[in-house]
Amino acid sequence: MKNIFIPLILLIIILGKANSAEYYNNRVVVKFKDFKNIDKFEKELSNYIHNYKINPYISANSLRMLEKKLNYSNQLLSTQPIKDYQIFKIFKIDYQDNIDPQLLSTKLKKSKFIQYIEPEYKRQIDVELPNDTLLSQQYALFNCQVFEALQTLKDIKDSVLIGEVDTGLDYLHEDLQNIMWVNPGEDGIDDNGNDKRNNGIDDDHNGYIDDWKGWDFGSSDSLGQDNDPYPGGGHGTHVAGIIAANTNNNIGIAGINPFAKILPVKIGYDDPNIRNLIRSYEGLLYAAMMGADVINCSWGGGGYSAAENDIVQQANAFGALIVAAAGNNSQNTKFYPASYDNVISVAATDQTDRKSYFSNYHYVVSVSAPGTMVLSTTPNNNYEAWNGTSMASPVAAAIAGLIKIKHPEYNNQMIGEHLKATCDNIDSLNPDFIGLIGRGRVNAYKAMTDTNLYSLNIKDIEIIKSTPNSVLIQGDTVRIKFAFQNTLKPLTNVTLQATSQLIDSTYFINNQLDLGNFATMQSKSPENSIQFVIPQINGIDITVPINIYITSNENFKIQTQVSILINPSYRTIDKNNISLTIGSIGNIAFNDYPTNNQGDGFVWKGGSNLLFEGAIMVGVDTVRVSDIARGANPSYRSYDFHIIDPIVVHSPGIDVTLETASKFEDNIDSNTVGVNVANYFYQFDTETMEDCIVARYDATNITNSKFDSLFLGNYYDWDIGVSGSNDFTYWDYQNQLAICYNPESDSLPYIGTMLVSNQKVNYFAIDNDGTTDDNPGVYDGFTKLEKWKMLSSGIGRDSSGIKDISNVISAGPIELESGKTEKIVFVIFLADNLDQLITKSKAIREFMKSPSSVSDYLDPINNTNIIKSIYPNPANANNINLLIDNPYNKPTNIRLFDINGQLVKQYTNYNNNNIKLDITNIVNGAYIIQISLGNIKQYKKVIIQK
Repeated sequence: MKNIFIPLILLIIILGKANSAEYYNNRVVVKFKDFKNIDKFEKELSNYIHNYKINPYISANSLRMLEKKLNYSNQLLSTQPIKDYQIFKIFKIDYQDNIDPQLLSTKLKKSKFIQYIEPEYKRQIDVELPNDTLLSQQYALFNCQVFEALQTLKDIKDSVLIGEVDTGLDYLHEDLQNIMWVNPGEDGIDDNGNDKRNNGIDDDHNGYIDDWKGWDFGSSDSLGQDNDPYPGGGHGTHVAGIIAANTNNNIGIAGINPFAKILPVKIGYDDPNIRNLIRSYEGLLYAAMMGADVINCSWGGGGYSAAENDIVQQANAFGALIVAAAGNNSQNTKFYPASYDNVISVAATDQTDRKSYFSNYHYVVSVSAPGTMVLSTTPNNNYEAWNGTSMASPVAAAIAGLIKIKHPEYNNQMIGEHLKATCDNIDSLNPDFIGLIGRGRVNAYKAMTDTNLYSLNIKDIEIIKSTPNSVLIQGDTVRIKFAFQNTLKPLTNVTLQATSQLIDSTYFINNQLDLGNFATMQSKSPENSIQFVIPQINGIDITVPINIYITSNENFKIQTQVSILINPSYRTIDKNNISLTIGSIGNIAFNDYPTNNQGDGFVWKGGSNLLFEGAIMVGVDTVRVSDIARGANPSYRSYDFHIIDPIVVHSPGIDVTLETASKFEDNIDSNTVGVNVANYFYQFDTETMEDCIVARYDATNITNSKFDSLFLGNYYDWDIGVSGSNDFTYWDYQNQLAICYNPESDSLPYIGTMLVSNQKVNYFAIDNDGTTDDNPGVYDGFTKLEKWKMLSSGIGRDSSGIKDISNVISAGPIELESGKTEKIVFVIFLADNLDQLITKSKAIREFMKSPSSVSDYLDPINNTNIIKSIYPNPANANNINLLIDNPYNKPTNIRLFDINGQLVKQYTNYNNNNIKLDITNIVNGAYIIQISLGNIKQYKKVIIQK
């Protein structure tokens, strides 16, 4: 299924190392909103990098060719001016400065002058080379009924142009003779009597000299390009043989499509051992502009790119059907370009029509095709059987070419839908992948002979929540809205039904849509939606698949799947003037450094985000530092902590407007500390505290040895100015306060951070681009040694430069015996100016010392275990019995919260140790019991199941 837009972070993609979104160092891609903005954007860019070059994303040759094509279209269609076309606004920035491209992109994405900025992702060929000997037969041709299909096309004289955007082509191979397309604009004799193929002139004025047989974007010559796509790596030759190897020649193998002419576009380097590709999307665009009916892309990678998508959609507008490999990571994940809109994504199957062990699978996959041990041509007149979705994709592309031959009246979208509609259903052979490997395995004979074809395409999916925050939890209502387009024959009485193995039917408010009738090429976006309530599902970061079934009176059936994320390991709190996302392992602002899509950041009074990264750091010496801040490789954060108790939110809390609780710990080894941290955040809506967040860390020594010098603090990468530019941080010695603000603007807030518990404070100001021992910076990575230095140096560096900055504030040194706990409390607060900030700092300190339970946050922790037992649990009657330990003989306050943190019932002033709680009117479900005894609080989970 294709063309799916989900505006929330709901689709879960678990990327293994093999499918990580790799990108090039020292390069980003940017799309400007307007050409006149380039100079203005460069002023912002200069805050981060200095030695750089900005060039068009697409080379001058391709841009000239594109302008010619679009000018011709404008004359015919009277469409928009050339400079309004999106591809002309895309540029790449190559730089020498030591800052990670993903980090630079995320920093600058708020710029008002650009539409997007992103790394340039690496794309690789997608093949697995076998160790076995060559196969003696081509099972793919028999499984897909190719020979039967060709019998129906005996009288066809036309050809179809298939662009092969790959590593090059050995067009001298004995079994690939005469399959090359020849560019008529560069063929024949010019006015001077010279052969246009090698006269050194751009005879067809498309920007490419002598491109009579395709183009080489990966040549090793001085220009990096030439007009000879021979032969590069063997991958492209193998793909070409699958599509169009000569038939009936008593030599080697038979290709699937004898009517195909191959337009080879080489995007691989001349070195056949290099898997990375070069100018891959420019090659795709070139093939489309040269008039390819079908373009095969047996390559790709992880990571969505807006620039790549722009090019794919432009190629689609030129009329090319793009067919691409779904990837070889054996994962339920998107792979690009296969997963872009208007692309046929191809998974791989084996000889028995089961999903190939290596093939990716996902709801965006369109079809499957043979990809295990596929025999084809390799350079120097050789033949080998290879594995890969790289092999499956050309099988589908070749059959798509046959459909174009059979139906010359079809546009590219109709070819793709016809291909999907004529697949063999292989669900019974792949019960674990229903809806995840496309409509089925492609069948050439059905594609040539079936006339009763139907295809309803889901163009968009929108997921709408009942709550404004960015997470889904128990009790939330979810709506799923769809947009459809019918491409082929009319459909009548179309219905859509939704089911889920994790959501019982009783939780569905509406699980069926009656969509009515669809005429050919009709689109609909119904107002009705699938609706359901999230039930209790234990665990965190749970992916819930929603199965979608579509049927009609014509016996048309398709199945796909949408996934939502529930119980995420982060929450956003917003009960005063601050809105802040908090994770379960000591991270704040965002949960997915460095892309920063999971969460809402740190926002004051509805403004823009102010914090790029916030992360806990704990250390005891130069080697043993546990943290979740960015690491020595700045593209990744450390993962030294794991979740013990995921974050829960209580609103109201005890004497506070809102409180959160989570617990995490590290592993005890030579590179970590050996510490368990209970983490609490508090919000107040009183006048004194409405602009602050209180963060408390209860650190417990879980080793067998005493800590002589433990330090615990937070790393903050503040972004007050646009993209973090021109910020400044310093230590206020008089008020014992870290201050951060933007000297360039009076309208931006001042931020203060201070330690309010009873330990010594440490502070370190960081220029993010620093490179010296005294100012190490973080663009080039953040080592454990640097983290230790910043945690433990007292007031190590008391001010930064005016630029993109960070700071560290910590408590320590702390002596901590084995098994003992230390309570550390910080406050973050904001004001409109410096005077207000200083005044607030004093008021907050006084408030935190005031005689109330709030002052308990500063007291040493008493480790008394209040709750001895809860019974019965699950509770199956109208009462819950608690046995508690109350050594102080103080009144016990008890609150019952639901799993979302909402107060359900309050019980007060129990003075005995045996307590019976009335739950007569409490509905079944999971709940949290909070017991407060003086300054001691304890939480326990209970299930009510009457």
